[in-house]
This record gives sequence, C-alpha cells and structure tokens, in this order.
Amino acid sequence: MTTARLMQITLLALAPGAIAMTFWWGPGVLVNLIVAASLSALLERGYAQLRRLPMPSGGYGAAILAGCLLALCLPPYLPISVLIIGVTAGLVLGKYVYGGLGNNPFNPALVGYCFIMISFPAELTFWMHPTDSHWDWQSVLAAKMFASTVDGYSGATLLDTFRHRGALTVEEMLETTSFIDRPHTLINVGFLAGGLVLLALRIIRYQAPLGFLLGLALPALLFFDSGSSQSLGSPIFHLLSGGTMLAAFFIVTDPVSGPDRPHSQFWFGLIAGGLTFLLRSYSAYPDGIAFAILIANIFGPLLDTLLDKPHRSEAST
Repeated sequence: MTTARLMQITLLALAPGAIAMTFWWGPGVLVNLIVAASLSALLERGYAQLRRLPMPSGGYGAAILAGCLLALCLPPYLPISVLIIGVTAGLVLGKYVYGGLGNNPFNPALVGYCFIMISFPAELTFWMHPTDSHWDWQSVLAAKMFASTVDGYSGATLLDTFRHRGALTVEEMLETTSFIDRPHTLINVGFLAGGLVLLALRIIRYQAPLGFLLGLALPALLFFDSGSSQSLGSPIFHLLSGGTMLAAFFIVTDPVSGPDRPHSQFWFGLIAGGLTFLLRSYSAYPDGIAFAILIANIFGPLLDTLLDKPHRSEAST
C-alpha cells in the first residue's frame, strides 16, 4: 500500500470523531478542518519549492493529516488568525526546521497546539454549551474572522469542570452535569471506532495505543477512591474525556516522532499515558495530552536503542 493511500485511509478514519464533534459543536469544526488542511497543503508545497525538493511520495497527505489533527484539538470558535499561526508554527517548528518529512522528532500537530496554548491561552476557551444553536454559518464565520463576538463562551469542558469542582464529590458533580454537557464521551467513541478500523487494516500497530491507554487507566484505577471530593477520576472517566482516543490511535501512533520497534512503541505509549494522568491530575493543564506526548517523543530514540540491544546481540552471535 502506498504512503498516499495510507494517509487517505487515516484521514477517513478520523471521520466518525470529526462528525461527532461537528454534531456537538457545529460548523466551526468544519471551518477549522478546511482552513488547517488547505494551509498545510500550501505550506508543504511552498517548502518543497523553497528547498527545490520533489514532493514526498505521500504527496500532501502527511501535512494535511497534521493540520487536521491540530484542527480537531481546537475550539470551534477559535479565530482563523490564531489557527493559521498554530498550523504554521506546527509545520515550521515541528517539521521543516528538522529537514521535513521523516526527520521530525516531535509531532507537528502537538507542536502547533502547544504554541497556541502558550501564546493564546484565552482563545482556547472559545467553547460553547453543546445545546446552543451552532448552525448559523454567518455568525460562526463572523466570529472566527473577529468581525463579531459570540455570546456564551465557556471554557468549562468536562475535564475543566472536574479539576475545579471544589468540595463536590464525583457523583455530585455529575448530577449537575447532564450527559448532554459531556460531548467528549461520544466524540471519544467516534475516534475509537476510527482507530479500530486502522488496527483492523493493519495501518497502525496495537502496541502504542495499548501502552497509552494502560498508562492512563492503570494509575487512574490505582488512585481512584470511589469518587470523593479529592478523587483524581475513574479509569472510564479518563479514557472517555478530553482527546484520549484521538491521541491513542492517531497521534501516539505517528511513525516518525515515535519509536520504530513494536515493544519500544508499547513503552513509549505507556510513558505518554502515565504522563497524561500526572498532568491531568496535578498540572495547570486539565487535559495534559499534548505536553505528555511531546515529552515522550524525547524518549523515542532512547527506547529503540535500549530495547534493541538484546536483538543486536542475538543477531551478532
């Protein structure tokens, strides 16, 4: 199977989660995807022309995938100007400065996301209550172009609410947060479905997703205290909140910024999942996935080197 075909299937596998996001959050999600994908393709083309390089064998697929992954991490009402900055920073700082496709040690989509998180933290709170009417294209486009503002912004995603619930127990918090206020549950199910398709088609290996989910769920199980006001959250809560499934099947599995060997990929995922739990529980960032995976990217080459030694010794004998 060609690289271009692999990228096309991976993009199609994002569809269930992207459709769920659009259902909950409206056309702002589609605007983010269209702008990010188009700009990524333009940047890829411009980089190739500037360096006088032929286009990669996968065409624009890798760049478009990175742009779409970044777009799916962002609020639907994020201004287009900030989205453009994020996509440009992700591809330039996360990919092109290292020599382009196949050379980047960090995931470009997460580099762009962290750049926005650090530079424009307020803009990442541009979420809306999922029961509000989002399908007024004119209002959405006006808001994203800074031509007008949208009433009712709320930065209280489920993970935000959980972290700042005060003295409420988990049960008390969920009593005040109906299912319709928790769209990330169905969104995660959508990305899980797409990830299982990739596994079934053997486009990705199971080791990295398994390691990531175990690294997140096991400490959550170990420290779960049945839901007191000091609870860090149950395994199910962590697995179906935030961008967990998107990260597990579409980001941790990046073949360039992660390790090469299957057993190294498992430990890589385990490190990323464990760090995600720590950051969610104790840092100022309730989701924590982006920083966790970027930190884990540092250990990718080391894991391949350390875990490959026994195989090299056997081969030499």
